[in-house]
Amino acid sequence: MNKKLQILSVVYILVFLINIPPAFIILNDNISLVFEILQVLVFVMLVFIFMAYSKKKSIPLIIILITLFFFIYIISTIIHHGDISASIKPLINTFSLCSLYVISDKNSNCFIKSGLLYLELIIFINLATIILFPNGLYVVPDNINNHYFLGHRNNSIEYIIPAICFVCLNDYINDKKMSLNNIILIIASILTVVFTWSANAILVLLMLLILLYMPFKHLIHKFVTCINMLIMYIVFFITIVIYRLQYYFSWLIVD
Repeated sequence: MNKKLQILSVVYILVFLINIPPAFIILNDNISLVFEILQVLVFVMLVFIFMAYSKKKSIPLIIILITLFFFIYIISTIIHHGDISASIKPLINTFSLCSLYVISDKNSNCFIKSGLLYLELIIFINLATIILFPNGLYVVPDNINNHYFLGHRNNSIEYIIPAICFVCLNDYINDKKMSLNNIILIIASILTVVFTWSANAILVLLMLLILLYMPFKHLIHKFVTCINMLIMYIVFFITIVIYRLQYYFSWLIVD
């Protein structure tokens, strides 16, 4: 990797760190405030870079659609008097990653490897805290434990999902050969959800691995496109969040 790509990789990792900091790092209010300030600065910087880039080259349609969706999400939250701060966070995270991908231009390999490096690092650290502190690394108000480096035991799946997706992309751009490092990351992800026994995380991870690595995945590749996934996400959001479809299955879900 040449010097330019090395610098770009460092920038990517810093943006990942600022936008998705591990829960254990921001327990302190002062540290949390620093991360929030840095998030705003990074977001403003990426907006200017994004606008400068758009004058030189056309922006992929999917990036525009994703960004538009999250802005609509913010507006919907304001109309329904929701938690604005909680809504802004996914917008900043998503826009940051979209901007990094656009700015990387033809260096998709650098973008994927940098994201994978950051995600696997914090997943390995989190697994180490689970092994060393099986009853939890710290206790939050109401004496609730089961909190580790990435937060509550259920939160680990938020990092595992993109990590597994980055693993799949990395394998795909390397002639579809799975490296030993990627196999170890998948094993670490499985151990994470098994050791903490998070039923939600186990179910999601199982479905994700089946979709990405089962023999019929060539059929899925034809269907799983960015546009299709965006449409499915919007449909899912409307049916679950707005029309509360899950209420009709309360007899199955409750208890």
